[in-house]
Amino acid sequence: MRVAILTNDDPREPRGGAAQIVDAQERCLKSAGFEVRVFCPSFAWLRSSFLIRLGHHLRDFGARRDLVREISVWEPDILISHNLTGCGFATPRRIRKLRVSRSTPARHSFSEGGLPVTIRWFHVLHDVQLFEPSGRLPNARRFTSGQRIWSALRGRALGKPDLIISPTQWLLDQHRRRGFFKAVPSAVLPNPGPSVQSVERVPSDPIRLLFVGRLSPDKGAGLLADLIGYLAIPFELTLIGSGPLRFAFEHDKRIKLLDFMPRDRVRQQMIEADVLLVPSMIEENQPTVILEAASVGLPVVASDKGGIKETLRSRGYICSTKDLQAWIRAIDALRDPKTYQQQTEAMLELAEEHDASVYGQRLLPLLTKEG
Repeated sequence: MRVAILTNDDPREPRGGAAQIVDAQERCLKSAGFEVRVFCPSFAWLRSSFLIRLGHHLRDFGARRDLVREISVWEPDILISHNLTGCGFATPRRIRKLRVSRSTPARHSFSEGGLPVTIRWFHVLHDVQLFEPSGRLPNARRFTSGQRIWSALRGRALGKPDLIISPTQWLLDQHRRRGFFKAVPSAVLPNPGPSVQSVERVPSDPIRLLFVGRLSPDKGAGLLADLIGYLAIPFELTLIGSGPLRFAFEHDKRIKLLDFMPRDRVRQQMIEADVLLVPSMIEENQPTVILEAASVGLPVVASDKGGIKETLRSRGYICSTKDLQAWIRAIDALRDPKTYQQQTEAMLELAEEHDASVYGQRLLPLLTKEG
């Protein structure tokens, strides 16, 4: 059986967390005997002028003829689509309309009339880009006029897949509130994380804090700056990333500023840290950085935003972005060796739940289920 995976984040040249999920899907499907091919268009146009970029974004409301042709010629049985910006939101729908041309019963299912069935299409959600043009959602309760227009345009272009796969119930609910997928079957399938690495952990003195991400207001760099201003206990803070608020941390000797780096080096920084801080001010779905921290047993203190609480499921510390004292208490609690050990074990349990093999065991029945 052939499975085509359509994505705008190629696992061979990853730009975000979606590439890791595509890679996990490709690996587990191949190990199960499927023939798999990943399709990802070029994004060289992102370096072009504003007008050219605008033209590509407008083009996204239709189907990419080159992708429709390329995937259809390969003749898959199943199409799995991921983030479609740059791929054409109508591309999967157009592909599904095409009937398989081969006539080998051993490879394809046939209807009672003898005609080959249409390609089955599964769409995987990652974030809010279907209804929020910026991809950043400050307030999940609001449904702005801009979101309404965007949702109507993209919803009409996308159409109705055979199944929606979402990493959190929160993200699925946010789409349905805005008119997406109300009559489409769905499944909540948490994202796969990195393989577990056992690390001996005891809290250091001073405690070593870590932040990974863009140093911008939406990712909580302002909250982070306020936090270190009020944090009375001894600490060291490592920041991995850049952004408009980087200057706010440049003159504090307790802070080490590092540029963005490959994931293996980020993982090493996580091994050396005591606590990961995720102070996001926007509604996050299932941050990859949390799953990466879990894989090395790194305790997490995170914002109560979006699907973060659902992702952690009683692990870590969840704090309001408006309650600075809650963040201080959480960090202080992790200085206790017993509490720290409990949190380390809990994060490793979370990592086991997100293991790629577990993900594969849950994914395969969804793809092979009839109807």
